[in-house]
Amino acid sequence: MLHFTYKFAFIVFLISLFANCAGIKGSYNKNLLSAAEQKPIIISNVSIFNGKDQGLTKNQDVFLRNGKIESIATSNTLEYKGDETIINGKGKVLMPGLVDAHVHITSNGSPPWSKVKPNPEFNLNAYLYAGITTVYDLGGLANKTYHLRKKVNKGKILGPTIFNTHAPITVAGGHPIPLGKMGAPFPINKLIDFVVPTIKDTADAAKLIKRYIRKKIDYIKIVCDQLPSGIPEMQPKQLTALIKEAHKQGFKVFVHIGSSNNAITAIKAGADVLAHGIYRSELSDEEAQLIAKSNVPIIYTLGAFESTYLLSKRKYQISKWDTALLPPEILVPLSMDQTEEINKLKLMTRFIDDLDKNRPYWKSNLEKLKKHGVKIAIGTDSS
Repeated sequence: MLHFTYKFAFIVFLISLFANCAGIKGSYNKNLLSAAEQKPIIISNVSIFNGKDQGLTKNQDVFLRNGKIESIATSNTLEYKGDETIINGKGKVLMPGLVDAHVHITSNGSPPWSKVKPNPEFNLNAYLYAGITTVYDLGGLANKTYHLRKKVNKGKILGPTIFNTHAPITVAGGHPIPLGKMGAPFPINKLIDFVVPTIKDTADAAKLIKRYIRKKIDYIKIVCDQLPSGIPEMQPKQLTALIKEAHKQGFKVFVHIGSSNNAITAIKAGADVLAHGIYRSELSDEEAQLIAKSNVPIIYTLGAFESTYLLSKRKYQISKWDTALLPPEILVPLSMDQTEEINKLKLMTRFIDDLDKNRPYWKSNLEKLKKHGVKIAIGTDSS
């Protein structure tokens, strides 16, 4: 056991080392964000959306000191010292920060045919730039994420509040192992099998969970899906054993699901949150009712699946957000003349077949869940 621990630690060290040198270096915007002045700030004559009511409170002045809101009042009714930084909010809306409930901070975000070196610090800047002030990282090396979180909390880098899991628990050959091998640069792709925790039988659950929670994590993530169809999938007894042990250790569990059957299996196994939504099958009203009755929320990430589908059809349009945030090393491979590359990857074509087959159900699945009162969170599945 001691030998295994040292071997695993060495492999993690190698992955961290190679992650700093593998792949193409992206020309990221180093001046995307800058720290605010220490002077008090007034956002004048702005409309406020408080996140609770549907309407806007117009013509408001918002006074901030040391990065926190100190007072809000009708415009021109408060007295100020005159040394404040004034931001004209006329015609604009001030609202609470957004929550992205599914991200991958330490991933590179580039398509598999353009393996760009990850830039986690820039990713954190980009979330803030887009108005996202809280993220849930649902898959990465927890130790790396923990050190990033410490830097954010100490003000050394600009970024959102971070909650995180470690690399998701799966079965041998299950997601995310095949796609990880395809998308990661050499030699990291050769080490994926060693760093992604896998379960063989229910007897492994206690040992696996105890090893998992030694990481700097807030939650545990488990995969119960085929991405793409045909690869190995977590079985109900395995999932139940893992969740039971996680709860015993005081941790909630996020379960990556794809089909309605996956969702029901995860709920019956005791899942606390479902990730990705039902994208790989049609959802019945009865299944939607069962999910609603369980009170288990679902993080939907349909934008990621839609982007993949559009790429495969050469219909993906680079948005203003893409242009503002992504380096050319990622943008160019997403352009129309290169998106055909996605259809040359055997694993991706199987995944795209799943999307083609089930895309007609995405909207109706979501509408059924909303109709029955299922709690829905939104995630981008981005890096």
